Amino acid sequence: MPARLGMVVGRQAAPLSVTRSLVKRSIREVFRRLRPQLGSIDVVVRVRQLEAKPDIPALRNELERLLRETS
Repeated sequence: MPARLGMVVGRQAAPLSVTRSLVKRSIREVFRRLRPQLGSIDVVVRVRQLEAKPDIPALRNELERLLRETS
């Protein structure tokens, strides 16, 4: 069974829907790229707090680092 992704990006973390959508797309993109290397695991990403203007490249790098640690 391939790796599966669940994510929570609430209004408290990112008040603007545009920002929430951008963060979710970024999470999906990193996950899709690393999915073959992850094996059969379930990954849940919960965004708790973002800066006023999130640093998307830093967010992607951090998620990629965390996913690589699990595999």
